[in-house]
Amino acid sequence: MEIHASKVLQPVNIRKLAKPVAISISLLLIMSMVSMLSSSAVKATTTSPENFTSNAVWIEDHPTWLGIYVLTPSTMADTVNTLAQNHIKYVFLGICSNDYWNNEGTLDIGFKETNATYTKFVSMCHAQGIDVLVWLENNQDLNFTPANWNNLLRAYNNIMAAGNFDGINSDIEQGFVTQNGTYQNYVDFNNNMTVFMHAEQKLWMPDIVLDWQRIYNSRLHVDAIVSMFYSNVSAFENANAIEFWQSEWNPTPASPIILGIFCSNNNANPDAWQFTQFANYVNSYPPANLVGISLWLYETVTTRGSWIAFENLKNVISTPTPDPLPTQSITIELAVTLLLVVISAFGTYFHLKKRKIKLQFHKV
Repeated sequence: MEIHASKVLQPVNIRKLAKPVAISISLLLIMSMVSMLSSSAVKATTTSPENFTSNAVWIEDHPTWLGIYVLTPSTMADTVNTLAQNHIKYVFLGICSNDYWNNEGTLDIGFKETNATYTKFVSMCHAQGIDVLVWLENNQDLNFTPANWNNLLRAYNNIMAAGNFDGINSDIEQGFVTQNGTYQNYVDFNNNMTVFMHAEQKLWMPDIVLDWQRIYNSRLHVDAIVSMFYSNVSAFENANAIEFWQSEWNPTPASPIILGIFCSNNNANPDAWQFTQFANYVNSYPPANLVGISLWLYETVTTRGSWIAFENLKNVISTPTPDPLPTQSITIELAVTLLLVVISAFGTYFHLKKRKIKLQFHKV
């Protein structure tokens, strides 16, 4: 028996090996830099009021209750200026004696102001780019079955005509799932009302009560969902605040969200604290479709001196990190990638060098 080398491999040419290794390293360098640049881009949502396009405020217009007059000849201009200076886009104005519907969707109560007063206020707001919607609540089950839609629509149109209002802020807080319809009736009612209002070139913005978000936010196709982030106190003070916040955005809302913030003496913490919590939540748990904040209530924010705190939201947000320059991207992650490539290349080289001569044994 003799042993012959039936096949001999040529020694590895390091120069030939260096070229593909260099190409591999270059490609990995480029991929790593692109990856880090894209992942480091600013994704935080700014919470400065002027950067929201749809801030709103409810105005009760109930001086005997809150001791502040907002629509008198001597105060109306100041009211409008305050709204404009604080980047308010929508006013939800309480215009009826107690703002309530009765069961069948008619209003058997009087208006708080004259049509001329409302028309003047709306005109002054329009000059500042502010839309004024009628704010209406219910104090009993409201009939949302399709058979009653025409009654409701007729009532809405009559109310809006009182002052050339821009739409309706429908604040339904009482139960309605009995003889007055189902949850699906409520969804269908809101979605169809959007169509009806748009035909009249008006806006439809329903309020959603705290903890109804899971049911409705993903199903309502409206101009904006005004989500009331409070009950009798601010939800930021609730032990389940994070859960409430996350349920606002999961599942993803089908319409833009205007988040209602409660500014009231009922809260344990001042309004500035509420705004700071809002900013912290926006940055910690980025929301989907958030377009603005709605303040409850103009009168309380004004009497509590909280407009300054609202404006100072720009100072309590976390400062976004700017996009890194390409030279800043060569960091530990990139160094590790380079090291792994070099180790892999030399590993390949030494493995081939050990197999420089391959012998095949056979019998002769």
